Amino acid sequence: MSLNAAGTPAPPLPPAQLATATWVQDPRTAFTFPALMARLAGARWRWRETPLSLRLWFWLAPAMMAVLGGILRFVRLGQPNSLIFDETYYVKDAYSLLQSGFERSWPDKANDHFNVGDFSVLQQTPEYVVHPPVGKWMIAFGMWLFGPSSTFGWRFSAAVVGTISIFLIALIAQKMLRSTILGAIAGLLFAVDGHAIVQSRTSLLDIFVMFWALAAFGALLLDRDDGRRRLARRVAALAGARGKAGGLPRVRSLAYGPWLGVRPWRLVAGICLGLCMGTKWSGVFFLVAFGLLTLCWDISARRVAGIRSWMAAGIFKDGLFAFVALVPVAAVTYIASWTGWFLANNSYDRHWAESNPGGSWGWIPNSLRSLWHYHVTAYNFHTGLSSDHPYKANAWSWLVMGRPTSFYTDYPKHGEKGCLADSCAAVVSSVGNPVIWWSAALAAVFLIV
Repeated sequence: MSLNAAGTPAPPLPPAQLATATWVQDPRTAFTFPALMARLAGARWRWRETPLSLRLWFWLAPAMMAVLGGILRFVRLGQPNSLIFDETYYVKDAYSLLQSGFERSWPDKANDHFNVGDFSVLQQTPEYVVHPPVGKWMIAFGMWLFGPSSTFGWRFSAAVVGTISIFLIALIAQKMLRSTILGAIAGLLFAVDGHAIVQSRTSLLDIFVMFWALAAFGALLLDRDDGRRRLARRVAALAGARGKAGGLPRVRSLAYGPWLGVRPWRLVAGICLGLCMGTKWSGVFFLVAFGLLTLCWDISARRVAGIRSWMAAGIFKDGLFAFVALVPVAAVTYIASWTGWFLANNSYDRHWAESNPGGSWGWIPNSLRSLWHYHVTAYNFHTGLSSDHPYKANAWSWLVMGRPTSFYTDYPKHGEKGCLADSCAAVVSSVGNPVIWWSAALAAVFLIV
């Protein structure tokens, strides 16, 4: 809200005046959103005219936080020098993907062979796995670079993704909060968080789910600002043309606002969300949440720009195209991530459809019907899993670290593995920074209320 010279609230500019509104020339609207839109529409950020110090710190502050976090993630990355926790699944699957393009079976006690670089026990039969392949392909990249027997190589991709995420979080926070300092603080908090460090130093899938979701959010944030610039320019042009010529078409255009065209950052977000789902199915929740978020952003932009039918316009002129840019693009990306499974002749359930006629669904290619059946069985596995154990952590307690997960424990005796005491303990536990996590839990409650 802005105030006029008398100190009373000043009304926002109508759309017809938006064409001539500027950030500097009209103090009455200096801090209203229509004026900001007019500013964004009228001129782009002149990078060369920005002071060198601001240009430098815009990138330097996030980079410094990423370097700090990278040190915490890469130093002694190869330790422990063995498979830990669920690496027993994903690292071995990643090696199998490198060899065959699909997951193959391992015999009992295969970890003993894998830890010493003996991969000859890998069997030819396909393995039934319940997670998509994207995260395992990313793990495989590090193994391809440094060799499958390198524990550093096993965890290289996770450390890289965890480090890049620090940089992205700092940039996103800068953009949202319009503060280099606050952006750097956001990056710092993530850089030193214990849970983030452990996830970045272990080849699990969760770090890759987080990365692709974060990248999708960043792309949608860029799309939001790009969409507001487009809306401001086109509403200003329509308002100006209406003021000069009038006419029913112009009136209708201002009633619903213009279509903003193809928005490439939404396509980028759709690809990222497809890769997120291609790592774990939990990525579908980000697809739904981010789709609703970007729709709300567009509806809000049309409302504050003065579009009369802003709700209908936001849904039909923005929402439908947002759906196309996100959902089908994510679906195609997800299916493409199964390319290795499609190309292999003996991957799990690859030829299921050939021995199971489709009936009314027979027009669907056999490969897609086989993949669908594979997904149905995997879904049934997830929903029917009820294995209980004393170390479980209930989901409701995750936000406050009610039961941190133990990733690795070892208790060497004197003289073993460098132990100089009578007995030693080596433990990796996924414990987040209490100041960060408990403060975030309180902040979430505050925001909800």
